[in-house]
Amino acid sequence: PADAPVAPHPETPAETRPAPAPSCDAMPPPAPVQKPQKTLIVTHLECANHVTPALMGTDYVAGAAAPFASPEQPERVKAVWAALKQCAWTCGGTKIVDTVELATSPTLNRGLNDTLERFASPETGPFEGPPGAPKRQSPTRTASVEFLFDDLEPVVLRVHDFDYLSRVATHVEALQRAEAGVSEATETKRTLLRCVSTTLTGDTFACARSLHAALCASYTVCKAIDTVVRGEYRNAFCVVRPPGHHAGQSGSTRKDQKAPDEDEPGLVGQGFCLINHVAVGARHALARHGATIKKVVVIDWDLHHGNGTEQILSDPDGPLAREGLRDRVLFCSIHGAGPDDAPLYPGTRREPSTTPALNVPLKRGSGPAEFLRGFQTILDAAEAFGPDLILISAGFDAHKDDMFRFLRLNDQCYRDMTKRVMDLAYKVCGGRIVSLLEGGYTISTLVRCSVVHARALATYGQPGAVAGVTPASRQPPPRRPAPEKRDEEPSRKRARRAPKKMDV
Repeated sequence: PADAPVAPHPETPAETRPAPAPSCDAMPPPAPVQKPQKTLIVTHLECANHVTPALMGTDYVAGAAAPFASPEQPERVKAVWAALKQCAWTCGGTKIVDTVELATSPTLNRGLNDTLERFASPETGPFEGPPGAPKRQSPTRTASVEFLFDDLEPVVLRVHDFDYLSRVATHVEALQRAEAGVSEATETKRTLLRCVSTTLTGDTFACARSLHAALCASYTVCKAIDTVVRGEYRNAFCVVRPPGHHAGQSGSTRKDQKAPDEDEPGLVGQGFCLINHVAVGARHALARHGATIKKVVVIDWDLHHGNGTEQILSDPDGPLAREGLRDRVLFCSIHGAGPDDAPLYPGTRREPSTTPALNVPLKRGSGPAEFLRGFQTILDAAEAFGPDLILISAGFDAHKDDMFRFLRLNDQCYRDMTKRVMDLAYKVCGGRIVSLLEGGYTISTLVRCSVVHARALATYGQPGAVAGVTPASRQPPPRRPAPEKRDEEPSRKRARRAPKKMDV
């Protein structure tokens, strides 16, 4: 019945009652064992497809004399990657490094071709262009294509002028048409045309896949930033090319740049660079991870001043200033600077400065002691700025064994610099660092310094870390070859095989 009294709840069995709260003198539970933190080392195979002339004074595509052979060759990243892939750094038996090779899938390649076509079409303009402009011919929207279209391309168009990207894309498209239309196409002729570039400026070259390679390099840097900010890795090192820190908003940063026309094509690219990857990465971090990343510090320790990065990130008239983001990024550069009569490329920031960016120039012959003193100035300013992410333009051409031989750094100096940046990162931003390769042109020295840098990133603060153990060093020694058997006469073989007769 509805008015029947409600029966009382039965007594809760003892085994189902909640456990009493522990007393204040109870033994606390054991703390979880902290797992070793991993470092990401990543490259993109497309980076090797940016090919520059290796033969002095030869430009097969245009049929004209190139000013010089470029030292920025694909072998740089190939050699560095081959060395880093063999590193098996561990901590407590756990691997602390992941080496990841990104590749261009057919779908991503169609997406890159689509981006190239849009860049080369002035009537399209940035993003979707004016009303009535041709729309994107979208390939299948895989995750990589989504990232290219929705994340990377808009950021690149905010960092670089569309007119500049259009000039580069038009140049690259012309090379693609020339490659596709080779008459009497023997394999030798195709190889020459595919592997030799034309010059965009006196020091920057492009081939049919150069813009693909540059976009994939920026793609790799942005992907690495995403993994570090999400906490999947504590830091990352991106082995990419072509380098980027000389590429300004319009490619060249020269003030006397002329408008392109039929007689004067203008300056396109600068200092081996087409797209400024570290600037793209900084802008991507602010756009994609704005809730976490409020400030970014960019540290450039390449031998040459990162004039393009400074113009984009710090110039009062630069792209970030127009968006009101200049105060959220601090650019710091320590570099070589020659006298007025013999300036070191690019010849900018030969005097110390604190605005709009922090610059620490060093004279020829400066060694590790002078470099580290100047580097500490950068670290102090970066700590006062309080970043949430640190990006490193890691060039290794200030080493005493590099082809430039301007500064006198050694392997230990790069190790110390990396450790000092790690100290700063754990003090201000939870250890978040993404480093990317810039200069370094003597390959043996570049490989050695890259391994030193990656090792310092991976083993910092990892007690008991074992570094530098390669798979080859763990293999057993090769067996000695068996002695060759001498040819014997058939009668001797039969006699040797016949059983001995025993007297019984």
